[in-house]
Amino acid sequence: MATPVANITATALSERYSVVRGTTLALIAELQPEDTVVQTMPDVSPTKWHLAHVTWFFERFVLEPAASDYTRFDDDFHFLFNSYYYTAGHMYARPKRGLLSRPTLERVLEYRSYVDAAMQHLLQTDAVDRRTLQVVELGLNHEQQHQELLLTDIKHVFSCNPLQPAVSSSLPTPPRFETSDYDYSEGETGIRQVGADGDGFAFDNETPRHDSLLHPHRVGNRLVTNGEYRDFIRDGGYETCELWLSDGWAYINERGWNRPLYWSEALDAEFTLACATWMQQRRSVTSVITKPMRLRVGLARGCRPNSSGKARLAAIRCEVICLIPVCGIRRARITNNSSAMSGNGRRHPMRRTRGSCHSRARSVSTTASSCATR
Repeated sequence: MATPVANITATALSERYSVVRGTTLALIAELQPEDTVVQTMPDVSPTKWHLAHVTWFFERFVLEPAASDYTRFDDDFHFLFNSYYYTAGHMYARPKRGLLSRPTLERVLEYRSYVDAAMQHLLQTDAVDRRTLQVVELGLNHEQQHQELLLTDIKHVFSCNPLQPAVSSSLPTPPRFETSDYDYSEGETGIRQVGADGDGFAFDNETPRHDSLLHPHRVGNRLVTNGEYRDFIRDGGYETCELWLSDGWAYINERGWNRPLYWSEALDAEFTLACATWMQQRRSVTSVITKPMRLRVGLARGCRPNSSGKARLAAIRCEVICLIPVCGIRRARITNNSSAMSGNGRRHPMRRTRGSCHSRARSVSTTASSCATR
């Protein structure tokens, strides 16, 4: 269970409910029904399943206990769209969710509308107790987690399609920026408080707030860029055991990993969810990093040192590239100006090749959704 939110009201939750539920539908607005059924690996759930599961949460844990006149939309959905709520009953196996051609997407959307109407009716009455309001708040945060999971999963689905479609033509383009020299600053030390603080929402694994001893350490002054991480790869970072913890080294060798999941083999492009491509016209500037540095990204310990013990980083070519919207994919050119691990690549638009479907585990997760049930 989550930490209660102080001064929560049914009116405020009614408005927030509409916003959160509407955001989920906006995320899938440009998907086709066929897109919402595919499951490319056991850890990926189809879009349609996400839509139904978050709806089932409100039906099972809010409406059934709190609305005496509520009637289930479909009894079979209780089995199909439970995930790991064992106290709520049995569930359909996660690796087989892609086999559920029925119920259709249309039926699932009807389910959402049915539950939304009942939820709004409940929240607009005076009989909603505080416990129910807390569960609604938990359900909304749960759905926001699944919004992240939905995008992560459909990205893997689309990356396995040789046509490399886009989830939306309206997603914003990641910003490009000039980088400063990489440096470190001393972090706080001593006994510090860790955990949720205040009256805002928090999941149970964020509490209780407690003391934690921080030993002396240093923290980088900025994120490692894609260009710097590419230098790490080209400098033999995935081939040098001294740069890895033992578990990480064993992991990449067992799976044959040599780059982030969505990066192209040429390390010059990445596959993302946006609908755009890079033009070939560009102007270049040069940024030189002169200070020794160690990169800490993913499981790697750092850049491969040269004989002098300094990171082998030469002048990095930075490219300012114009965007032209096209229907289909976003092929982002990997340069020194883009943050490392922000996507995971694909191919140059003028050299289109058919790619294989890789295991998503190659990349470091960029969504902090450990509390969400998959």
